[in-house]
Amino acid sequence: MINKKQDLWVGVFNGKYVKIPEGTYVHIPNEILFPESVIRIKKSSKISQFSLLNSNGKYPSVCVNRMDGVLSDAEDYMVFYVGCAYNNLTSKKLSVFYNILFYSKVFDTILQLDEFPDSALQGESINVFKTSIEKVKDYYIDYSIESAFKFTGPDQVIVVDEKTGKPQEKVQETDDNGNPVMKNGEPVMVDDPDGFQPVILKRLPEVTIAN
Repeated sequence: MINKKQDLWVGVFNGKYVKIPEGTYVHIPNEILFPESVIRIKKSSKISQFSLLNSNGKYPSVCVNRMDGVLSDAEDYMVFYVGCAYNNLTSKKLSVFYNILFYSKVFDTILQLDEFPDSALQGESINVFKTSIEKVKDYYIDYSIESAFKFTGPDQVIVVDEKTGKPQEKVQETDDNGNPVMKNGEPVMVDDPDGFQPVILKRLPEVTIAN
């Protein structure tokens, strides 16, 4: 994935091998060693690195093959996907699990927008996400997940109102019985648990290329 005009190169590479315990994945019955998935972004003489984990947040996806591609590329951001093909135990075909990622060129930060199996596409191409992002002033709307977000700094993003761009209003936290959680006589306010929960990819050590 290349933007020659901005001297920007994006790729997915194997990182260090990690031990994935037995039972972590249904299609992998035994304990195995598998390399981490590392996204590397080269801008001029520096390479930023980010770790791409599965939704479990601990281990990389175990892939037979990986695929990636750019969905949209603007002056200040790039949206791309990383697909992991794996053996489906219920059929003889490979299945694909997709991650949709948003890279802020301004803050050198990767936000995970969505993740889903290929069955969720219902026969459509992954390219349906090419037009899902719209920039409005200093924030972005993702129509595919019906949410809006704004970067406030490197590795920092907040959910905002789609119409105003202001931080999304918080809701009352409730316990398992649906009762409001109180602290010092006041209700505890939290981000909407049913709304978009931003996931920033973990940053790995930066690499500088010698001239």
